[in-house]
Amino acid sequence: MIYIISIYLLNISNYNKERLNYKTLLVVQIHDELIFETPKKHIDEASEMIAAEMGNVFKFKVKMKVNYSYGDTWFDLK
Repeated sequence: MIYIISIYLLNISNYNKERLNYKTLLVVQIHDELIFETPKKHIDEASEMIAAEMGNVFKFKVKMKVNYSYGDTWFDLK
């Protein structure tokens, strides 16, 4: 799993730089969960990009399922 997340983070760094002007930041990683912080105006674009990139890091026979949510606090994320 660590390799998937490492490659994924490299993939999204360019997108974040070019499209979001470094507005989306990885705050914490807890096992296989990643928590990002982004301005509200970028939530939809950042969420879609994060889920799409994470689901396509490697081509497996079975599609990798990616869930995401957003909220004002960590409590709101569940």
